[in-house]
Amino acid sequence: LVNPATSIGRSWPAQLPRLLDAVAALPPNLSDAAYFALATPIFAAISGDPLQLGARRGDEALPPPLRLSVLLARLAQQMPEMGALPNALPLPALAHRLSLLLHAAAHVQEAPLERLRLPVHVFASSEDRVLPSTDEARRLRRRLPNCRTSPLPESGHVPLLEARVDLARRLRDVGFTRRTPLGSKPKDYVADFAPP
Repeated sequence: LVNPATSIGRSWPAQLPRLLDAVAALPPNLSDAAYFALATPIFAAISGDPLQLGARRGDEALPPPLRLSVLLARLAQQMPEMGALPNALPLPALAHRLSLLLHAAAHVQEAPLERLRLPVHVFASSEDRVLPSTDEARRLRRRLPNCRTSPLPESGHVPLLEARVDLARRLRDVGFTRRTPLGSKPKDYVADFAPP
């Protein structure tokens, strides 16, 4: 798991349904304008550090001034896409998805997680401004008998979109991809992947 949303009930997005309901109750043109005005900063807060989102693996090989100019050019190219997010995720869709997420997270709070024996590894971003990811990782480690956690230092809410987070490498580093099938040598399901 990466920044598990099971903690959404203890975060600021849990307050959004009332705001989204109020916006939806406005007359159509005003509702659309209000949603667009609210959604853009909400999506920006969720996406985290723009410099990390614009970076790519391999950028560190560039000299610092060139690295910054390449990064800023990428961010400028992404600006129209950021502004289009409210159209890509309209108000009714966001409200519905958020209600599903809140409902599922509430059920997980009462679920008998102690009975789950499968290995679970939780990665938690230290700079997540959306969810209390590090607190939730500790809570899940206490409730899941076969759970380990790893911090993602300096990462925000969407670390898998950040250049500095290489999930495959992190899974290998913690030994999560290693499994030993009966009667055979250990297999690394990431490194040994053979496309169909």
